[in-house]
Amino acid sequence: MSSRRRKIPIKDPRENSLINGLKKLGLSNTYITNKVQQYKNSLAPDKNGLIKKILNKAKADRNLTLIKKEKKTQLKKERGIIPTAKKSEKLTTLTTYIQTLRNANSGKNNTSKGAYAFLSNLYRGHGRMNENRFNTILKGGDKGISNYIKKQHTILTKNSSILRAEETTFDFEMDSELLHDLLFMIYLDMRHDRLFTDSFNNFLASEIVKKILKDTKDIPNINTQSKLIKTLVREGVFEIKKKDEIKPPATLEDKFKNKLNVIWGGSPPIQIKKDKIKSGLLPLAKNLSKPIYISIDAEGSQKYISTLQGTSRYGKQYTQYYAKRLFTVPNLIDPGINFVFDNISSRIFRPNESGGPYTPYKFNYQKFKFNFGNYFTIVIGPNDRGTGFICTLNDSPIPVGTTKSNAQLNNPIGKIAKTFGDFLQILVNSALYKNGKNVVGATSDGNFVAMTGFVQRELFGITPRLIVDRTTKLGSFNSSIDGIFLFGLDDYIKRPNNATRSNSRATTKNNTRVNKNNNNNNNNASSINQRGQKRVRNNNANVNQPPAKKINVTRNRLIQNLKKKSLPNFVINGLVKSYDNKQKTANQIIREANNFSKTFTMGKTAQRIGTLRKR
Repeated sequence: MSSRRRKIPIKDPRENSLINGLKKLGLSNTYITNKVQQYKNSLAPDKNGLIKKILNKAKADRNLTLIKKEKKTQLKKERGIIPTAKKSEKLTTLTTYIQTLRNANSGKNNTSKGAYAFLSNLYRGHGRMNENRFNTILKGGDKGISNYIKKQHTILTKNSSILRAEETTFDFEMDSELLHDLLFMIYLDMRHDRLFTDSFNNFLASEIVKKILKDTKDIPNINTQSKLIKTLVREGVFEIKKKDEIKPPATLEDKFKNKLNVIWGGSPPIQIKKDKIKSGLLPLAKNLSKPIYISIDAEGSQKYISTLQGTSRYGKQYTQYYAKRLFTVPNLIDPGINFVFDNISSRIFRPNESGGPYTPYKFNYQKFKFNFGNYFTIVIGPNDRGTGFICTLNDSPIPVGTTKSNAQLNNPIGKIAKTFGDFLQILVNSALYKNGKNVVGATSDGNFVAMTGFVQRELFGITPRLIVDRTTKLGSFNSSIDGIFLFGLDDYIKRPNNATRSNSRATTKNNTRVNKNNNNNNNNASSINQRGQKRVRNNNANVNQPPAKKINVTRNRLIQNLKKKSLPNFVINGLVKSYDNKQKTANQIIREANNFSKTFTMGKTAQRIGTLRKR
């Protein structure tokens, strides 16, 4: 029986010499494979000559590639760009400079440390930072980099960028009933976020409450007759359906928005209807020398709060704001900071060639300490090294900045950290307000509304101050609740003449506890005329009229054209005055109005980009 053997083809030894020659040139595997295939497919009788020809061509190709690469590298070096470093390496280089400058100024105050911590967070940028911004800074070399970071630190710590509180430690005198009600407010927020879905009775017995309090002996018993519970039941916020059990619905947002001033005091809110938001906040300002500082927690998808804030620009080149955006430490460590990251960094990382770093925002980096009786203590602010921000609960760090999805799967500390995100914003906003600063929170979240009312009235003893976005996606402009509502701002904002009364009831008696931490220096908003009288207006309202009795058709047409561009009235007034004084023709004014319109559009676009997280 015979067997047939398969012939094994003998590999051409010259093929190996070709492969080795190509490898020595440092060429890619793809290039080598293609050249070997070229050799195999060739019918040339002189194989050695063919190999020599292929190697010479490969060497020429490699040299040409190296020349092109060197030219490109040289061009980048001339432009100051370092192409050899990866983005992560550039980031490490820059944060090292920040660390060096920070260590050299280690004795500075919390504002300085906070600014360095904020810069470090910005440079890390959660992977969002544009690499070109790194290159722009790196091209200056050691001295240029240090000087640029010093400029950034300077604009983040100069007086015009800082809102500073004199008092940063607050001792709230609390009894068991007030602790019970505060824990109930925390429970409502967790129930809304589905971090705890059971009754308040079981919440008090949970590990969450045990982690919040210093001593488990202080856990209060359920109290259906506590001051807060009785008030909420009386006002129809929820019902107690089982004896001695408190388990309200998970969604109470609209009820809290409707009854903020009813439950926690203050005059009815000022309403700016949705179709009037773009008309601007500036005409409603009582005194431009007393600006307000808005700390935004959350707003609707149309960014109406940001739009309203953006319409408060004024000044020679519209660089000043009556309503200024405020960032506190809880804002800066909140996950929602990603939504405004590009807007902030585009200003703070502006190249020297374009004027250098600047910011239109206000910041507060101070460390605050809140003692809730002897029950628990919260500290929030920059860490001692100035490398970042830290929050502690009873001296133990908690990971504030946890997102809802992570918190749901996390341990009790993670759930506390998620809920404390809003709680800390409200505490710091209220602390600044208590210090006499014109600070106001802004939100579209009903639970944020409720916690603001409770904290400001019950803990700080001040009239609740808040901006609430109640614009509906498809709501009618004539809807009684469609718009932005301003609570506690009567001293700063005029009521629009065409505004309707809110559906919230009139000022109620403040059935609130007396807290030793409270005083009435800045507690109550002044009363104003609330008759809501309407005036009959002509089509050219708020526009200067000429003394001539003869109707000027061109002038009226000019005014109508200016109105179509949605410019503020004070801009229209100035342009019409130029026409009346014969300083400019109608065509010149229209061209100038177009430029103004572009400026406002850019400003509003920038504000829409900068917003905090969606709910």
